Amino acid sequence: MIGWVARFLLFLAGYLPMYLILAILGWSRFAYWSLVPTVIGLVSLVSIVLIHAYTKTTAPASLTVAEVTNKDGDVMPYLLGYLVPFIDLDFASNAKLWAMFIVFLSIGFTQVAANLIHVNPVILAMGRHIFEVKDSDGVEHTVLTREKRLKKGERLRVVTLADSFLHWTVKDDRKAGSAGTLRP
Repeated sequence: MIGWVARFLLFLAGYLPMYLILAILGWSRFAYWSLVPTVIGLVSLVSIVLIHAYTKTTAPASLTVAEVTNKDGDVMPYLLGYLVPFIDLDFASNAKLWAMFIVFLSIGFTQVAANLIHVNPVILAMGRHIFEVKDSDGVEHTVLTREKRLKKGERLRVVTLADSFLHWTVKDDRKAGSAGTLRP
């Protein structure tokens, strides 16, 4: 498990579209400095690819689906976090730039504290789908998977990314290894 690192990188990567917008809008005032947010976004995106590589080298655990809810639709409210700050953004005003920065930090803190860091458009763009899954013990898990649907009774092979709630599915052609079955 890579814990807080995965949470932080998922948070940063989720804002990649905003970083690109900031670079475009800020270019006339800040020139090359406006590329800093884009570099942060690209580094976090590469890190997500490295997280995927990590899942290939880690023994997966078994997770049996007792209940499942697709959470892909939760990304739409997340996108509103992009739109609200841009409604009145003025790059000529330092006060408005600081205000936007505070909004960004507030949204980020809320996402991390509420374990919503996995709900972001970049994960969907990478072909992953978001599911809330209850296992046979009634424990809730968030699963990021390439599967478009999960079924009750289906057995998933997962690698835990953050805490005990966030899991990345792996192909079923690997054995459970020492990780075994997930426990709360």
